[in-house]
Amino acid sequence: YVREFKKKKKKKKKNSSILHTMYTTRLLVTLSGLGMAMVGWWLGCIEIIGEVKAEPIVQKTRERKKERTVNWLFLGDSLVAGAMFAKHGLKYAPWGEQVGRNIDMKGFPGWTSKAILENFEAVTTKIPQTTYTHCLIMLGTNDVVQRHPIESTVSNIQKISQKIKDRYNTTIVFHHPVPEISSFTPTNSAVKKATSQYCPSLRSQNPKIRSLNELLSNSLPRGVMLKDSFKGLEIGNELWSDCVHPNENGYRKLGGLVRDQLKGLV
Repeated sequence: YVREFKKKKKKKKKNSSILHTMYTTRLLVTLSGLGMAMVGWWLGCIEIIGEVKAEPIVQKTRERKKERTVNWLFLGDSLVAGAMFAKHGLKYAPWGEQVGRNIDMKGFPGWTSKAILENFEAVTTKIPQTTYTHCLIMLGTNDVVQRHPIESTVSNIQKISQKIKDRYNTTIVFHHPVPEISSFTPTNSAVKKATSQYCPSLRSQNPKIRSLNELLSNSLPRGVMLKDSFKGLEIGNELWSDCVHPNENGYRKLGGLVRDQLKGLV
């Protein structure tokens, strides 16, 4: 009897050991799979973050209906991107919503018209839309800042306009004038220190900006030149982050001014 009892106990212990091994193996496999999934997710995040950092500032206004197609493209520099000078560096204010249309806004801070033209294929490759009925181009500020000849800037913008029409079957291309450098005088000491170097120098370029806008206006037989919406922001410091870029409230007002102009043209 004792011998039989020991035999049964040994068998039970062996079965228990086998079950324990099976459960442990399953747990390890599950954890391993979960671990690989987490690693994959993290690498995916790193890849996405890397892409975002390498990309221009892209803003897409909310579509009120899912089936509604975005049919506007805003292409330009930091002003399209909504860049603004803040206490702790650059921030971005989406302002396409204030225009009240479905818009893809593609802004390249610091880029000139030449840079957009030379990289046009790379610029437009990742824009998902295949057709834009209308486009608004806001370029030229960086051309003036970097002392490019105004004739070259106008020629570049003309070529960009034609490329957009050819690529997206665009009916009308609107051009926003290059805004003159504002008379912004910062009160914040950090902003004052950062802008005191370049704002006075840039204001001396306003006559050149006026000449550029006049030449551009007379060189767009198939395009439409808007009025300078930034003139509506010249009511004091409260709408500017520096002498070039509006602040969040300024961009909000800018969107409304652009909307009012386009309403009578489209």
